[in-house]
Amino acid sequence: MQLFKWRSLMKKVKKRVIFVTLFIIAFAIYSYINVRGEYLQILGIGSKYVEIFKHNLMQRIYVFLISFAIIYLLTYITTAFIKKGLRKFFEEDKKEMPKLPNKSISFAFATIAGILFSNIITEKAILAFNHTPFWETEPVFNLDIGYYIFQKPFIEAVLYSFIVVMAVMCVYIIFYYVICFHKFFNQGINMETLKTNTFIKQIVATIFFILLALAALSILMVQDIVLGKFTQTGNGTTLYGAGFIDVTIKKWGYIIFSAFIVICGIRAIRKCKKGEFRKACYKILEIPIYLVVLFGVILIADVTYVNNNELDKQKQYISKNVEFTKKAYDIDIDEIDLQSTGTITADDIKENSEVIENINIFNKTRVLSHLEEYQTNLGYYTYNSTGIGLYNIDGKSSLVYVSPREIKSNETRTYSNKTYEYTHGYGAIITSASTTNENRDIKVFTKFI
Repeated sequence: MQLFKWRSLMKKVKKRVIFVTLFIIAFAIYSYINVRGEYLQILGIGSKYVEIFKHNLMQRIYVFLISFAIIYLLTYITTAFIKKGLRKFFEEDKKEMPKLPNKSISFAFATIAGILFSNIITEKAILAFNHTPFWETEPVFNLDIGYYIFQKPFIEAVLYSFIVVMAVMCVYIIFYYVICFHKFFNQGINMETLKTNTFIKQIVATIFFILLALAALSILMVQDIVLGKFTQTGNGTTLYGAGFIDVTIKKWGYIIFSAFIVICGIRAIRKCKKGEFRKACYKILEIPIYLVVLFGVILIADVTYVNNNELDKQKQYISKNVEFTKKAYDIDIDEIDLQSTGTITADDIKENSEVIENINIFNKTRVLSHLEEYQTNLGYYTYNSTGIGLYNIDGKSSLVYVSPREIKSNETRTYSNKTYEYTHGYGAIITSASTTNENRDIKVFTKFI
């Protein structure tokens, strides 16, 4: 009998050793091919970058080892609790508890997840742990601008990775129980026993950790208002930074949302402890309802309050945009308040003739509309955008629009045209921004360049 048990144990050990060995070999081959390919690419750029590549490779290895250790420990502990919960069912059914492959599963999952996370997080980790302050704070949260460049992306990546791992753990717990019941039990599941089992506690604890991570992400989401756009001017200029809605509603709405997630999670756990699982689900559903209400408030405030007098409401935020744009580009321009009597003399016109002749009298919409009409007889060409610039034309400085010519992608095209003639857009038209031709149309300087 002892000999039989010993042989059975040796077979299990051999299987586990073979599995781990094959897994390590596959991992080594994958790592070698991946690293070798990157090394050859770096070598093609220049040998001086090899040392940087080696340094970054070591950082990636460190991140992998840390990720592997954390995930392995997390998976191993989770599996140990699963086995603890299953033991009660085996004892009730008077069956011997089998050796479940918790170590092998933990090792495989930790290795795969470690590889994925090292590829995702390494670059962000290097920037975060080698950050340099900008010595300039933004006005909304009074945080150094360097935080948004170096540290915030890393924290976000870690939180997203944590949420993914915990979600996988939740699915893993459920599948582990389902597979074990399907394989070892034939009488179904005793739901009353399951309610008092560690199974429910594990699921609830996992979901609660996910909610905590979502609450932390909500804090980071509100910080995005510092970087996002808040309005767009009539000429197409986009202004970035926190606007009126961002500071007054979004900021506090997301902060409250973070606390709301935690409160809903605690209330749901209390309902689970009482066995009221349906009510617990209702408490969790309050979270998306809050978001819907918040977005509704934002939309109503934007339409009814801000849009009616946007310039006045956004004035101070526009000034912040201008201020920080000037700092970013190191623009130091003195602002001069021009005083005008309202009377323009002939001498004034003569002295400023170059400026007056280059006053922009055509907007982009008018130019693009004219070019569409101009190109009607040329088949499949169109103009989607145009840009203004100052060029020397015939020895004279002239304000012009440069419009690249593109292919209409939504037109029915013959095989000959799309294959041999109208294969791609090419060329550009230069038109005047301030003068007309003899037909009082927009003057065209150059048809195609």
